[in-house]
Amino acid sequence: SEEALDKARLNIEMENEYRNRVIEKIDGFLDDVMGNLQALALSTVEYLRMRVEGGKLNIKTVKAFIHYADTFKDMDFVGFDVSTKIDDVRKKLTDMSKEDLSDEEFQKKLLEEVEAIKEDVIHTDKDRVLGKFKRHIEVEEEEVKEATV
Repeated sequence: SEEALDKARLNIEMENEYRNRVIEKIDGFLDDVMGNLQALALSTVEYLRMRVEGGKLNIKTVKAFIHYADTFKDMDFVGFDVSTKIDDVRKKLTDMSKEDLSDEEFQKKLLEEVEAIKEDVIHTDKDRVLGKFKRHIEVEEEEVKEATV
């Protein structure tokens, strides 16, 4: 009957509207996550840069950066190319002694690597990156029960 067809069309429209709202929320969430990852990466490499330039690079700073790099690796479910460069710096810093950290040539090279990370973070294309997940996100479909009148 015409009434049944109208009800079916209304259900389809409501389902499509629901799906569109869910997609918008997921996109917003992913943008927020990406922004947070970028901000975290920028603040950490900037802190490391300031410590090196200020002549205050020490074991405590190195340990803080290593902790950050490990944390970043754990939470990075977006295909973020920066994680590889951060991990490279982490590996270099892991076995450093106090004397090694004072080496001018090492500090210069570290600053170059930190600056490269910063540039990559700033110029990351969110649209390109958001499509590359390292982990799957599963969304369970809810069963929508039709209201009876």
